[in-house]
Amino acid sequence: MNFLKFSKRCVRLLKFQQLRQNARTLFTVETLDLTAYQNNRQEAFDNVTEPNKFKWELQAYVENESEMDALRLKAALEVLAHLAKPEDINLIKSTLYAFDSIESATDKAKRSIGNLVMKMVYSMNLPDVAIELYNDPKLSEFFGGFKSTLICLDCLYVNGKYGEILKIDSKKRQHLWSTRTNFTKFIDVLVFGASYKLNTAESFEYAKNLWSNVGQSTQFRRCVAFIAALALKQEKPSLAVQILKDSDFTNLTEQIKLLALADLGYANEINEALATWINDEKFSKKYISTDVLQRIQQRMKHNSTANTQVKFQEIYDELIANGRITNETLDEILDKPISPRVGIRGKRSIKPNINEILAEELRR
Repeated sequence: MNFLKFSKRCVRLLKFQQLRQNARTLFTVETLDLTAYQNNRQEAFDNVTEPNKFKWELQAYVENESEMDALRLKAALEVLAHLAKPEDINLIKSTLYAFDSIESATDKAKRSIGNLVMKMVYSMNLPDVAIELYNDPKLSEFFGGFKSTLICLDCLYVNGKYGEILKIDSKKRQHLWSTRTNFTKFIDVLVFGASYKLNTAESFEYAKNLWSNVGQSTQFRRCVAFIAALALKQEKPSLAVQILKDSDFTNLTEQIKLLALADLGYANEINEALATWINDEKFSKKYISTDVLQRIQQRMKHNSTANTQVKFQEIYDELIANGRITNETLDEILDKPISPRVGIRGKRSIKPNINEILAEELRR
């Protein structure tokens, strides 16, 4: 098998199409533009014969060829990114280095390959590899773009590597995404989320500084929820209320506000707000967390009158009776996938299904 002919045939067939995947926090695979890649990767694994021979021939080409062709090596990388397993990471790196050494390799081509490789790393759930590739100075032209950065950071978030997210953001923000665009908020919400998860004085300070410097009106509403909830964890309920003061009402931010009011001892205000959840039609489809209500109740025991506590219990019982309670904790609600109106590819039409064509061609 000649790997160049093989890759040329495969890359022609690896087209984009839609496949429903399980949601991942904080963004679904659809939002991250991973559905097509993951579908095509599965098709490659199901139908490609002798993938190891392709990898051996590619390795030999990279190691021994004195003059490499940029277009052919790009096609080979696109195929390798669909066939690679965790043990092939060194081959991926050596092929990326080889492609980078070719003078005719364009920045656009490098970014395209970088996005694809980071999708591969995400799909194999290799957060340490994502960090290694992203921080490799020799590969900065592949992974320095917005898409690969977002996929990398989301991979780190899913795997609990919150400190690494802040390290990357503090190092790259001024250079790579200091210019605000409609898509910068995708990065921002992961940084705010990581700061919340860390819940340290340092991460709180980092989040506050970031909040004061970003365009707050253009952020995902989850950003304000994260930083307000972090202020609560850092025992700053007044700051939480201030942050939420001018934000749009959401079910999530209202629950955070109620917790802040409980910390401040505003029990009557809490009862009035909860009564609104029962009586106001606009709240008819809103649910409040048992976790939040129980935390409010515990605080009321220490900073409110007996009559106020009785009133709260009556409202609590009515919320239960009306089916307005959810067992999701505040942290679980904060970690629900965000559903932006436009994913990172923007609005795109769905491509035709090519499953049968791909299967037939890859068996040849």
